[in-house]
Amino acid sequence: MSFIQITVGSYNSPDNQPTIHRFELDTETGRSTLIDSYAGLSNPSFIAIPQKDVLLAVNEDCNHDDGLTVLHFKENKYQKIMKVSGEGSAPCHVAMSPEGNFVATANYLGGSVSVFPFDKVLGTISNPDVIKFCGKGPDERRQTGPHAHFVTFTRDGRYMIVPDLGADALHVIPINDGKPDGANKTDVNMAPGSGPRHIVFNQKGNIAYLVSELAGTVTIIDYNSKAGTLTTRRVVELDPNHAHASADIHMSPDGSFLYASNRRVDDGVVCFAVDNENGELNRVGFTPTGSHPRNFTITSDGNLMLVACRDDNRIEVYRRDSETGALSLLSTIGCPLPVCILLEDSETV
Repeated sequence: MSFIQITVGSYNSPDNQPTIHRFELDTETGRSTLIDSYAGLSNPSFIAIPQKDVLLAVNEDCNHDDGLTVLHFKENKYQKIMKVSGEGSAPCHVAMSPEGNFVATANYLGGSVSVFPFDKVLGTISNPDVIKFCGKGPDERRQTGPHAHFVTFTRDGRYMIVPDLGADALHVIPINDGKPDGANKTDVNMAPGSGPRHIVFNQKGNIAYLVSELAGTVTIIDYNSKAGTLTTRRVVELDPNHAHASADIHMSPDGSFLYASNRRVDDGVVCFAVDNENGELNRVGFTPTGSHPRNFTITSDGNLMLVACRDDNRIEVYRRDSETGALSLLSTIGCPLPVCILLEDSETV
């Protein structure tokens, strides 16, 4: 049998249930076993695992207590090591740098990114530097100011990319001397009112796919590593219902399929076939899921997809057909208000 470890971050529940959960999943049967739950964190809406048995979790509380918490996992139990203020309100995403020397959080209400030095030996963080953004969009409810929503890095490690839902922009921040250089950032403007949310690069690193929450679209973007430029090629419809709630985006490990999720109306995951020559997209499928699929992930072998269905209090486990990209439900895992899933492969026995 083959097993994977699943770590889940959840929003706070009315009955104060734990918000960090660790499961073991049998990838053949879909059966899961709860290993540990941790109740000492508020709204860990996004998590990262920079190295084995170290967990980083944002605290998305929309107040001065927001920040980044470090947990260590020892003897099948989580232990809180430290919490450091991010100096930016409502952090909603966290990502480790390619070199592993710093971790960055996207601060939604703060309109900024906090960059925390990371100690690889101790598994700890230090006080951050903060890169602030400006701008707004035409949506008077959602775009009154900058709303950094995600952090990622170009495959060559030269730039940190931050989609900004409020300012309709991608902030492109060069990595100089091993850290982000906010003073020399450039902005790539996206369609007004589109609300850029999450972005993923292909395996070659020369094409990026951006999901825009408000427009319900996927934008194909060409990346020129030599020039350090991002150029919009084409916009593809993702949400024909115009629910203004498109969410997550991921590529299959073999690079043949791209998946993105929609919420609020016809909640589910859309599948696009990816042209191996030019990266163009062709919509080939849609899988209805539970309510509010805010985040999903694909196992490293490409055989399973796990979807966090927040409002149905469950994680749905799907078999994935590597030839067609189609998904079929295998099992469900009960979990209160799940919003982020990370996977770790464990030994096959």
